[in-house]
Amino acid sequence: MTIAVTGAGGLLGRAIVDHLRRAGFPVLVLSGSLASSADYEVRRWRADCSWEQSAEMLRGATALVHAAAHIPRNQKDPDEARACAEVNALGTLQLLRASEAAGLTRFIFISGANILRLQERPVHEDDAIGCEHAPYYLGSKVLGEIYVRSWSSQALRTLTLRPSAIYGPGMVSGVFPLFIEQLRSGKPIVLKNGGSYRADFIWRDDVASLVAQALQGAQVGEVNLGSGQAHSLLEVAQLLCEVLNADPRLITVEPATDSAGSAGFSAVDISRAQRLFGFRPVSLKQGLELWLARRS
Repeated sequence: MTIAVTGAGGLLGRAIVDHLRRAGFPVLVLSGSLASSADYEVRRWRADCSWEQSAEMLRGATALVHAAAHIPRNQKDPDEARACAEVNALGTLQLLRASEAAGLTRFIFISGANILRLQERPVHEDDAIGCEHAPYYLGSKVLGEIYVRSWSSQALRTLTLRPSAIYGPGMVSGVFPLFIEQLRSGKPIVLKNGGSYRADFIWRDDVASLVAQALQGAQVGEVNLGSGQAHSLLEVAQLLCEVLNADPRLITVEPATDSAGSAGFSAVDISRAQRLFGFRPVSLKQGLELWLARRS
């Protein structure tokens, strides 16, 4: 059972490839930038390839994990809308057509739980869509999900996985690497708006492990993935101080203001993932401990 993977150079994609290899699956990477190695074959692919070209590249594969995406530098820039639509939506459609033509039996699309509207409670798969924070990126993911669901059949079983905010080894930007570097250097962390921005942070390997498991099943539809609990940036900083044994006085919290921007994203209801896959994610503190143990 050979598994094709797009986005293998990304934070999640690298972990997916590693988990598949450890599980004994031959891996075929579709990429325009990575080189073949002893661990996997690479076939030159771009999101703007025709479905016929992609089908040829998929020959010999049994399943595809589509983790590649265009993520804008500026989520509010309308000039990013075209690239998001072409890569994240139309590129997904082309791969669906290619997968069917190449005789694949499984297609897993990596979307995101942040497409769901902010709620006081954990968000469920069937909750309303709300892409206001990143309309061009998240909107293109919604359209990709529509294509994936519409293409599901007995021959090609499609599944959309919606991880929340992924963290872990391989992160080169964002608050996690920044906070870690600052605290290890004894430098202060300044949190704006009371450090109130929240998200459901999920350990990278929890997502990758479930992807490997889902490839061997026949589940269809959409499945949320998260820790099941949202944490504020203040809580993240405090946990990092605890794990790193850093001085909590390095955290400076600026007062909250009404105009400081988004409150972030909701916690994710993971009951469907628990029911279908026995999903048991680690806590944020456990994930940070695992990550920092590897970094040291």
